Amino acid sequence: KWRFTMNSELPHEVSEIGKLHLEGNIIPHTWFKHICFKNGAPDVVSIIILAEIVYWYRPTYIRDELSGDLISIQKKFKADALQKSKKALATQFGFTERQVKDSLERLEEKKLIKRDYRVVEGNDGVKNSNVLFILINPEKITEITFSQRHTYDVSTSYPRRSNVIPTTSKRHTYTKTTSETSSDKE
Repeated sequence: KWRFTMNSELPHEVSEIGKLHLEGNIIPHTWFKHICFKNGAPDVVSIIILAEIVYWYRPTYIRDELSGDLISIQKKFKADALQKSKKALATQFGFTERQVKDSLERLEEKKLIKRDYRVVEGNDGVKNSNVLFILINPEKITEITFSQRHTYDVSTSYPRRSNVIPTTSKRHTYTKTTSETSSDKE
């Protein structure tokens, strides 16, 4: 059995944030290693857009109010795939439509999504062509999300960081120590 005790030393801010029901995009840290430009820098626009797309593909769970039993699992969008325009994504996140277009192309090149342009008939009977639908590849998203799991003993290990120079007993400095004092007067 699990035992849970509340730490009485929990900071007020942590306690208050813990009461929030946060919804929306979740960005796994591993995406910053996998969704990158050719120079290795994270493609933040694509990461944010993919997080939004994945949010819409996450199911909604409908539960019975009294028993809490799961009644059904539903999708958030109306059609068989997510229909989102480049303009809507650009407006939502403050990007340009060009940034969104380029990002969607990069995500498709990585086989994380597939763009599907369709003809859609509106309620008024007017047909709209080139309506963007976005399909996702759950296997590829799972791959980039969980491919870098490392386990280590927290009490004896340090996180692996490739950009940190290991500590050594020899220390170097770029300043010269002298007995002279300087007094710059302006």
